[in-house]
Amino acid sequence: MTLARIPVILKSPREAPCIPCSKAGVKEYCPQAFIISVANPLDAIVYRLYKQLGVPKNRILGMAGVLDSSRYRYFVAKAAGVSAFVSPAWSALEMLEAIAYDKKKILAVCTLLEGEYGVDGLFVGVPAILGRGGVEKIVQIKLTAAETAALQKSVAAVGKTCAEVDIFK
Repeated sequence: MTLARIPVILKSPREAPCIPCSKAGVKEYCPQAFIISVANPLDAIVYRLYKQLGVPKNRILGMAGVLDSSRYRYFVAKAAGVSAFVSPAWSALEMLEAIAYDKKKILAVCTLLEGEYGVDGLFVGVPAILGRGGVEKIVQIKLTAAETAALQKSVAAVGKTCAEVDIFK
């Protein structure tokens, strides 16, 4: 793996108008980078970065459930009386290692859906396999009716937020 293909963790500010600054740097200095966004609102920031950078969908993703999973492990460990550690940087590193070392690891990440889970054109947190190709495959799991309804509610909120950042062309 060449230096230009090593994943880059890009932390964008909350303000969507600042993304063009990141765009110029990525396009000039690391056009083949994998971009892992850790900023909030996550789904909207990743969506905006994707629109601005024009990179392939497999090379741009957000932290999504990876941090939530580490928080959950922390609370379980705390309740069990054992030590645990949680950090956004550690969570981003877990994603980066899955890509850099081609681990083919299933993680909950924010990625572009194109029909999966009945969603098209939005970045949503779903399980996906991460490896040398970035987001190599979205893992579709069978959802209950209640889970499907919750996902649809979440997708509607993501769509609304993405529509709000679309005003910053």
